[in-house]
Amino acid sequence: YREDTINKAIAAVTGGYNPTQGKGYTATGGRGNALEEADETSSFYDGNKFLHNVFGSYLMNKHIIAKIDDQMMIYKNGVYVEARKHIEKISLSHIDRLTINQRREVTAYIQTLADDRKRETPHLIALNNGIFNLKDNTLHDFTPETVLTNRYPVTYNPAITEHAAVDSFIRSITNNDNELSQVLYEIFGYTLYQRNFLGKFFI
Repeated sequence: YREDTINKAIAAVTGGYNPTQGKGYTATGGRGNALEEADETSSFYDGNKFLHNVFGSYLMNKHIIAKIDDQMMIYKNGVYVEARKHIEKISLSHIDRLTINQRREVTAYIQTLADDRKRETPHLIALNNGIFNLKDNTLHDFTPETVLTNRYPVTYNPAITEHAAVDSFIRSITNNDNELSQVLYEIFGYTLYQRNFLGKFFI
């Protein structure tokens, strides 16, 4: 495609274009600004030709997308989740007439340009209300800089230090053996870590 046509389309969608910055695209305006003034759909076309690269760059400006262990992931609700289905759904929410091949072109384009990120250290886990540090028992706000790919459906409450039902169950299956009970608590705690860093399994 002609470079000037693509540049104009990008400018109409993102609010600005700088060929020397990053990957060549920059978002200087939000959806409430440029997109309210421009025909969003037509900005992704050169005549009848769909500009998958322009649309893909637009999605990358609007969402946090990365490659983790060579898998494309998108940041949602505090953790990174598999991105392909989400990207297709988001794409159709903008342009509902996109074909399967066009959606695949967008996905492949994003896959190529997405930055590689490494998983976080195993002692950080995602809970309902934040990121919990297993080393110092502290809770922190969610941030896309902390790369986690699963979240436990538990809300951390520092005021709760014991759970009568759990303690009763552990005592019942260990016949009130305090040493064995402690071992079971340690096993349960170990399963919370994001990696099997001890190289052990339990039977």
